[in-house]
Amino acid sequence: MPKPKRYEWRIKQKPPQKAAAPSSAPPPPPPPPSPPWVELPREITADIFRRVGVVDTLLNAQNVCNSWWEVCHDPSMWRVIDMRNPEDMEMDVVFHKSCRVAVDRSQGQLSKINIEYFGNNGLLKYIAESPSNADKDNLPYLSVPLQVSIFVPSS
Repeated sequence: MPKPKRYEWRIKQKPPQKAAAPSSAPPPPPPPPSPPWVELPREITADIFRRVGVVDTLLNAQNVCNSWWEVCHDPSMWRVIDMRNPEDMEMDVVFHKSCRVAVDRSQGQLSKINIEYFGNNGLLKYIAESPSNADKDNLPYLSVPLQVSIFVPSS
């Protein structure tokens, strides 16, 4: 029986490159400057996000860059949550999910929440029973429309 072929692997060495003349190639361009919003203080960025709104902040702003992501995950950003929604009633599902995420991100620091025009008893119950608010003596201030402002816990 013939012997199997034996393969040897050798790493080829690259031939030395000739040094280019110093004047033949222009120097590489400097890196582009960072966008101006990256240098904003966190407090100002958080204030801008509060003015933009909870839904846009959660769906868009936190995905822009690392510094914005960090601001959006800071519990102090979610002490006051204002989610009034008088115009777009078809967005209720998005508002409910966004509200729950914002409440969770507050990590017990929630002091005021406004869920006018889209809040319901299920959402109020979630806010009241969320683990971040469970250890509080008082529930957060809830600003809701009259028809869902009464929350009766089940016995």
